[in-house]
Amino acid sequence: MERKRRRWRVFELLCVLEANDGLCTYCTRRSQVMDHVIPFAQGGADSLSNLVPACIRCNLSKSNRTPLEWWISSFMRDHWDGNGTVHGGVRWGDGMTLRDLYLSRHEDRA
Repeated sequence: MERKRRRWRVFELLCVLEANDGLCTYCTRRSQVMDHVIPFAQGGADSLSNLVPACIRCNLSKSNRTPLEWWISSFMRDHWDGNGTVHGGVRWGDGMTLRDLYLSRHEDRA
């Protein structure tokens, strides 16, 4: 069965857009649209608890990704290959992945 989006009342739309002082959750420009934090296309709820104010630019750029997926693809493009390995000038050691780094630091502290 296909899920349908909810029809929002004007006061609900205004509440979401004015949340966060009317600023985009992601970049702090003026908010103009509502954004699903967990995208509706990925099974996110179409409820007020899953909506945040966003500017059009961030909403279009985020598209159907979670904030983490969007942030990594937008801002860590030069340092992240998606497989847990950092590259492009950021060095953790001889081919050490972030998981390896975490585990070695965790063992040092334990």
